[in-house]
Amino acid sequence: MSRIQEPSSFRTENSFLMRSFRENLVERMDAQKLNSLNALGEDFFFLVDHLSSFLFENYQTSVALLELTQEEFHWEIQIFVNQFL
Repeated sequence: MSRIQEPSSFRTENSFLMRSFRENLVERMDAQKLNSLNALGEDFFFLVDHLSSFLFENYQTSVALLELTQEEFHWEIQIFVNQFL
């Protein structure tokens, strides 16, 4: 089992609650589909969280251009990273 821990939710400077990829999936998927994603392993979720957080911090000025809220933008980045990996 991996020693890498999934980061917990944290707030950004603008008091936006940045959720982990797994937390966002729990809100959007049924339990059966979510359980099937566990086959990807903890390291996969760790990578999605860290890469998406890095991209979010570097490109958060694009939120207004894309007409998204910060939460929507972060979720879209998580989806992009998920598909990339």
